[in-house]
Amino acid sequence: PAHHVARPDVDNLAKAVLDALVGIGLLQDDRWVRLLLVTKQYANTTPGCDVRLAWWREYGTQIRVPVFTLVAAPRPQNVSPGMRSTYRWLARIDPRNDGRLLWFDQVVPGSHLLGYANADHWTIAIPVTEALPRFGVLFQDGAPRTALVEGAIEVVDYSLRSPSPR
Repeated sequence: PAHHVARPDVDNLAKAVLDALVGIGLLQDDRWVRLLLVTKQYANTTPGCDVRLAWWREYGTQIRVPVFTLVAAPRPQNVSPGMRSTYRWLARIDPRNDGRLLWFDQVVPGSHLLGYANADHWTIAIPVTEALPRFGVLFQDGAPRTALVEGAIEVVDYSLRSPSPR
């Protein structure tokens, strides 16, 4: 179709942006917003195309080193405020998601599974409250990153020392 009519609804997208602006203190209260012009449209790629999947299909067979996956699958109370809207939307399909991807879309084909983390996508990736304190209200930041890295190193070390079944 010429116009993007799939979910999420445009009003929910606008609400998520306004809530984020209130959350980081750039807007005191979104009730003061009296005019919004909001559109949603397809990107300049194939509609529904996941860039990661497209990349993996094209280049994945060329990778000759072991690949490892850590799945982010937080419990609802561990989802960062800035990701709750997309988490709830994805949870209608499967509650095991990180606010950006369903758990099975996080697993790289043929990879070694490191494990599952009870934290969302951003909580694992970046210590946001340290790096960007103003944005801290949008993120949970209790992920034990040091323990995750140490555990990952142990699994990677063990996997590289063991004969590969591939």
